[in-house]
Amino acid sequence: MQNQVTIAQAARELHMSPQTLRYMMASGRIAIGDCGRRPGKKRGFYKVYRLMLNKEKARRGIE
Repeated sequence: MQNQVTIAQAARELHMSPQTLRYMMASGRIAIGDCGRRPGKKRGFYKVYRLMLNKEKARRGIE
């Protein structure tokens, strides 16, 4: 299993707000993990994986 990172930590590393990161993940604009809704629930879930985050940072030129 890959290491998971919090939304807040991933947003800091990508220089954006957590809300923007959630929006981008939900709309498919950034692929750094999984997101969705569980049946019968109103709130969504977001999982950010370290390996995918590091690849996105490299693609964007962020160290």
